[in-house]
Amino acid sequence: MPPQRVIIVRHGRTEYNREGLFRGLLDVPLDSVGLEQAERTATFIVERLGVTAETTRAIYSSRLSRAMATAAPTARRLGGAPVTHPGLLDVDVGRWEGRAIADVLATEGSVYQAWASNPASFAYPGGESLRVVHERGRALLAEILAGPGGDYLLFTHRVPAKLLVAAALGIGPEAFWRIQIDNAALSVLERDAAGGGFVVTLLNATEHLR
Repeated sequence: MPPQRVIIVRHGRTEYNREGLFRGLLDVPLDSVGLEQAERTATFIVERLGVTAETTRAIYSSRLSRAMATAAPTARRLGGAPVTHPGLLDVDVGRWEGRAIADVLATEGSVYQAWASNPASFAYPGGESLRVVHERGRALLAEILAGPGGDYLLFTHRVPAKLLVAAALGIGPEAFWRIQIDNAALSVLERDAAGGGFVVTLLNATEHLR
């Protein structure tokens, strides 16, 4: 069986990222910087990580356009097309969608502090909990482990990317604030020697963006 890698890519920058606004399920497109980041990411995946059409088993993406647009240049170079997967969808931030952190702090300061101090038990008001997103990620990794070797490319968002890494490490949402995932950053998981899990071999790589 060929080696199995999972390459996790957070989408490129959007205007909402630049302005520090909550995004969630809002379908915010990449800005010009994000589009350039997507191209640079594709180059890194193909030229530095050595992913080829032959090694690629799947190109999965969140259905939101910012993730699909980040996946598009890589898929084009590999001669495939991204397939949407529910395990990569961003967290539903409920009534915080489109709002600035300062606005949330001014109106729901105690709720925001719960988010900052105890993510493992937090649920966005009117939205989802991190635990639900974590379970989606765990299910996706189990699905990949059950499949053939090769490269699996996952294009997603900050929250699911962090929780996929946590799931690979065997920990839960309590680690959320201890994992850094920047826009268009790549993280890599490789199947461990026993074949029952993953080893994190690259985390939050951004050298291709400089």
